[in-house]
Amino acid sequence: MSFDIFLQCFRKGQPATFKREIFEDIFLPHCDDLKGYRSDPKFMRAEFPDGGGSDIHSGNDYDVLRMQLEHGELPAGTDIGVDDKSIIDHMMFNHCGGDMFFQALYELANRTQSVILWPSEGPSTVVTNEAVLKELPEKGFDLATIKIVHSGADIVEAIQNS
Repeated sequence: MSFDIFLQCFRKGQPATFKREIFEDIFLPHCDDLKGYRSDPKFMRAEFPDGGGSDIHSGNDYDVLRMQLEHGELPAGTDIGVDDKSIIDHMMFNHCGGDMFFQALYELANRTQSVILWPSEGPSTVVTNEAVLKELPEKGFDLATIKIVHSGADIVEAIQNS
């Protein structure tokens, strides 16, 4: 698929972060340029054995990190900065496809309790369980149109039906 797919984590209605190691556990084995990724972890090209893959962009927002630290949502003494590469708060996947990619995306969303969304005129948001719905902001999401998915194949089906 040539359009963008986004992954965003929320807690208590606010953007939230997750540990980069969760992303790396899932996608690093499929990184096609490990040296390049290590020098600039904001970008990775993942290639899967089934021929699928994705360009993956990730980052963090210093204000989100600062707020989480102030509210005790990060371990005390966490050293945060604009370029803190150990925490992610937003991701974008493009030039993506393949069953293995979508299963990996599902696993990432499930483990981070994140929402997956894409541009569309129809319903374009999925989550992996009902608990994620309770963490979303009151404005910006139509809970009635968000679909709960149970696999990468379900994500593909939701995208095709949007």
